[in-house]
Amino acid sequence: MEEEEEEGKMATCSRNLKVETGVCRMRRSLFCAVLCVSVLVTPGTCCLSKEYELQSRQCCPMCYEGSVVKRDCTPQSDTRCVPCVDGTYMNQPNTLTKCFPCSSCDQGRGLFAKQNCTSTSDTVCDVIAGHFCTDLIEDKECRSARRHSDCKPGHRVKEPGTRRTDTTCEPCPAGSFSLEGVNCSLWTTCSENQVEVKGGNPTSNTVCGAAPRGLYGLIAVPVAVDVLVMVPIGTLVVRWIKRRNQKNQQVRWLHMQMFVSNRLHHIKSAPLQRTSPL
Repeated sequence: MEEEEEEGKMATCSRNLKVETGVCRMRRSLFCAVLCVSVLVTPGTCCLSKEYELQSRQCCPMCYEGSVVKRDCTPQSDTRCVPCVDGTYMNQPNTLTKCFPCSSCDQGRGLFAKQNCTSTSDTVCDVIAGHFCTDLIEDKECRSARRHSDCKPGHRVKEPGTRRTDTTCEPCPAGSFSLEGVNCSLWTTCSENQVEVKGGNPTSNTVCGAAPRGLYGLIAVPVAVDVLVMVPIGTLVVRWIKRRNQKNQQVRWLHMQMFVSNRLHHIKSAPLQRTSPL
């Protein structure tokens, strides 16, 4: 008996709740209509910020992030929402019936998934190293990227590429070259024992080679001739000087002998002088 009374009370409460809910919705619709008329608004919605209006002029609650509308509200029930399935998302209150598909980060476009997709947010893509973004959204999300440009031979990197900018190149200064377009190097200076086979240019270095033997021959022949000529001449001059010195010594010796001989002869031939006694 008591159970029947409780069931009766619950049924009565449920009926009263439905009636109250219906009355509340009617009052809210009536208030909205009065408000629209009072401000002389042209025909349009008078629903709240997170509500949407049906053709029947009834206002229904929007579905929250991560869900979409499955069934509109009625005077007796609220809007029925369903969550987004895997691979889809909804990032705002909405009146839609389908979730947005998650974006994919294409490695072929130089992107990778920095943040995976959830029911309330889309995939966040970022740039792979060695690439820069060409389609940036709100200064934080990239939709497309491209590989950094390579500088051509004869140029060097002025500013390396970043995730937001491409590489900046500039020509090599005069007297330098670059084979791979990264850095410029000065041309090689050939040594004294080398000759320049090919001059340097912006894309290649100076080419040096060994000096030809003929060149050394042109230099060596006159030197050898001078040596062959000067050595005998020098020898002859030395011998002549020695011989002259020897002859001079012999002449001086003969002169000395003649002088001594003459003096001796003069002494012998001179008469003796006697002195008288006192």
